[in-house]
Amino acid sequence: MVKPVATVNVVPNLPQPLERLRDVAYNLRWAWDHESVLLFRRLDPDLWNATGHNPVWMLGLISQERLNAACDDPAFMAHLNRVSQSLDEYMNARSTWYTQNYGNLEHQPVIGYFSMEFGITECLQNYSGGLGVLSGDHLKSASDLGLPMVGVGLLYQEGYFQQYLNADGYQQENYPINDYANLPVTLQRDEDGVPIKITVPLPGRDLYAQIWKVQVGRVPLFLLDSNIPENRQEEDRNLTDRLYGGDRRTRIRQEILMGIGGMRALDALGLRPTLTHMNEGHSAFLALERVRLLMVEQGLSFYQAKEIVAASNIFTTHTPVPAGLERFGFDLMDEHFSNYFRSLGLSREEFLNLGRENMGDYQLFSMAVLAMLKLQDVEKFSAMFLNYDLLARRWVPYSYLYPFLEGLAGILMIWGGAPWLSIPIALTIGSIGAVSVIKAVYIDRRELKCACVGGSSNVPLGFVSLTENLMMVAMAIWMLTM
Repeated sequence: MVKPVATVNVVPNLPQPLERLRDVAYNLRWAWDHESVLLFRRLDPDLWNATGHNPVWMLGLISQERLNAACDDPAFMAHLNRVSQSLDEYMNARSTWYTQNYGNLEHQPVIGYFSMEFGITECLQNYSGGLGVLSGDHLKSASDLGLPMVGVGLLYQEGYFQQYLNADGYQQENYPINDYANLPVTLQRDEDGVPIKITVPLPGRDLYAQIWKVQVGRVPLFLLDSNIPENRQEEDRNLTDRLYGGDRRTRIRQEILMGIGGMRALDALGLRPTLTHMNEGHSAFLALERVRLLMVEQGLSFYQAKEIVAASNIFTTHTPVPAGLERFGFDLMDEHFSNYFRSLGLSREEFLNLGRENMGDYQLFSMAVLAMLKLQDVEKFSAMFLNYDLLARRWVPYSYLYPFLEGLAGILMIWGGAPWLSIPIALTIGSIGAVSVIKAVYIDRRELKCACVGGSSNVPLGFVSLTENLMMVAMAIWMLTM
């Protein structure tokens, strides 16, 4: 791919009365706000279509005459005022679902949502299909509910291919180049205006990446970009070229950047997630980085830190079939993690056991196995669950059914099937769970252990369990509104 020699940003000379157009364009709330879409279409319908419904690019191409005419149009200015006022009210609202119900929590959480792709709007080609659309909808619904969430992913120079038919009727693929200067993304800089960069370890060198932000309503989405001069090797600069491109070595490096690099990016921005949601196993390496940070900062052992991380990780899969799960050969794991697993105080075998999956005649390292860190003892889980869950204390079999009901609801929600079953289950167990935790911890002031990682948990009952239950309720409410 031909790289640009230099980048020149041409900022449109917006008349002062139209300055709010820029604010509306750079907040992707317009993607699900019909009044905002109508505003840009009204400004120049032909240009709106020609730019692929990209308001930032549109404002860079529109003629000065058309902007001046819009200033003199009272109907357009009234429309702009309505849209900008609606955006201000949305962003500053104190009456969201979250603030009304949980705004008084002493320690407000930060939820990190990691995904390989995000489908928020067609002009930001950072998705390929269903997984991206799901991730985008999660951010939109989190924004509407007021959840304290941040998204993390990669920003692809060529995104995903677009299909077309040639003159002979054969399907062809085209990879359009994403010009970040004409997209609703902003480069994150420090106080001196220098782009914020992070590094992750690769064999024999560090990989550098800069951070871009996409504002999705109230939720910031941070995307990592490796196409910068600090990466001297072309393969490193090309790492974020394409979604799902390249060979297995490219894929594992993309996932190292998103998982480990994503955690380091949030750290560089002053954000430390108290809970992380891995949408598919692509970002599962973040669990290792969270463990490493706890070991360094709190002086914990690997297994102590792993308990805490397991209690505050959520893993969902969009494709719950073997072919849809990410796996890597042990040769690639040795190549990329021989130094990293030593920093965790693990031997090679202990490290590989974290994701080891038996494939019959051979074994692979499974990202899904690493991501799940699943319940390992239902008996011990049930014993701990009976200490605080209100329904389980009245009907003991519920303590055994709960982990399976939770798993079933999660799979059905991600799959999108049988909403008549998944929604009632999530609403019921999520609501009972949230009330149970609030009563046990915040009303009765009981000091109990969380059952969320089975019988081996030493994690105090409280925020982690409450957040898990609230997210189930939020997902059910979102599905009801669809």
